Amino acid sequence: MSRNSEAESDRILEHHPWNSVAVQELFCRILACTSTKELQQVIGDASKTWNRINWTTAHRYPAFFIPIYRTLKQLRPNSVLGALSSLEPVHEINQKKNENFLASVEELGGAFERASVPALFMKGAAYLLTIPTDERGSRCMNDIDVLIQNGHLEGAEKVLSTLGYIEDYGQKPVFLQEGGRDLFEKEYCHYVYSRKGVYIELHWKVSVLENSAFDETLWRTSKNVARESCQLRVPSVEGALLCTTLNFLHDVLTKVPNHRALGTVERGFKAVKFLNCLSDISFLFGRAGREPNIDQVEELLKASSKPKLLRAFLIFCLSGLGRKREAHRLADDSGLRVLFQLLQAVGRGNLAKQFIVLELYIRFTWSSHNLDCREKFFYPRKLPADLLALSFPRAYARIRGFSVRTKK
Repeated sequence: MSRNSEAESDRILEHHPWNSVAVQELFCRILACTSTKELQQVIGDASKTWNRINWTTAHRYPAFFIPIYRTLKQLRPNSVLGALSSLEPVHEINQKKNENFLASVEELGGAFERASVPALFMKGAAYLLTIPTDERGSRCMNDIDVLIQNGHLEGAEKVLSTLGYIEDYGQKPVFLQEGGRDLFEKEYCHYVYSRKGVYIELHWKVSVLENSAFDETLWRTSKNVARESCQLRVPSVEGALLCTTLNFLHDVLTKVPNHRALGTVERGFKAVKFLNCLSDISFLFGRAGREPNIDQVEELLKASSKPKLLRAFLIFCLSGLGRKREAHRLADDSGLRVLFQLLQAVGRGNLAKQFIVLELYIRFTWSSHNLDCREKFFYPRKLPADLLALSFPRAYARIRGFSVRTKK
C-alpha cells in the first residue's frame, strides 16, 4: 500500500469508524466476549487496530459505540479504561435522549389503553422498559416500534392523529421514501408517523414473512410492565430473540424495488448493528439470571410459516450469543446438526466465517427458493465457498447432499 493510501485509510478510520473493516471485525469480537480474560485476549490480538480508534469522535456515531461501552463497562480490564472515559459522556447524552423516548412511550401506551387498542411495544422500546434506569443509555433508539393487535389498526391511527402525529417517511433512506406508504405496507407491514422528531413505526404484523399464528403466539407469551400512568406490554425475552432473528432473516431475503446492493462499508455496519441487538438480548437473559426457555422458543417456531428457515437463523443467533446448549437443542434434524457443527467449528468470535456458513447452508438447502443470498449478505471479506469446503469437507458435503472421502 502506498503512503498516500495509508494516509487516506488513517483519515477514514479517524472520522468514520465503520469504514474500517478491521474495526468492524474487532467490535464484533468484543460484543461476543463473555469474560474479562477473553476481552483482554481480543484487544491484545488486535492492539494495532484498537490503538488507532479515535474514541473522542464516538459522540458522532453513538449507534456504533454505545453497545461497545456496555461490554467494556461490564468486563472492565485495565486496557479499556481510556476508552470508557471517552465513552462515558456519550452514554450520558444517550441516556437523556432515551428518557425522552420513554416519556413518549408512556404517553402513547396510556392513549392506546384509554382507546382500548391492544399495543405491544417492541425492539428498543421493550428493551428500555425492561432494564434498570442507569442502564438506559446502553441502547440507541431512532424510533418507537409498536405492534397493534389484529383488527385495531384504524383505531391506533386515530390515536396517533389525536396526539398530533402525522404520517412521515422522511427519516428513511431515499429509495424507501420513494416507495412511500404502498412500499411499507407491502414489504414491511408498518406505517411511519412522527411528531417533533419522535418517530413511531406502527406495525400490524411482526414481519411480512410471518403469518397471524406467529403474531398471536407472540402476544400470548408477552408480559406487562407497570409504569406510573399505565400498563405497557412487551414481548418475552424469547419473543424478542425470535423477532430480532426475523428482522435479520427479512433483511437477507427481501428484495426491495430500487434498492441498490449494499457496499462493503454498509454490510459491515449492518453486521455490527445486528450483533448489537443480539448483545441486548443476551444482556436481558443475564439480568434475569436464566437461559433461554427452549420450550417457549419451540412454541413460537411451531407457529411460524417458515419454521425450518427461522430455526436455522435462530441457531446462528444462539451460537453468536455463546448459547451452545440451546443451539444444539434446536438442531432437530441432520441438516441443522451440520449447521450447528460448522458454526461451532468456526468459533463464536469469528462472525465473518459464521455468516458464510449460514449463507452456504441456505444456498444449498433452499436452492429451490432462488435466494440471492450472495448479493444480500452483510459481512465484508467473505471467504470463497471453496475454502470452507476444504476446511470442513465432510460437513460441507452433507449440506450439499452427497458423501465425500477425505485423505487420512
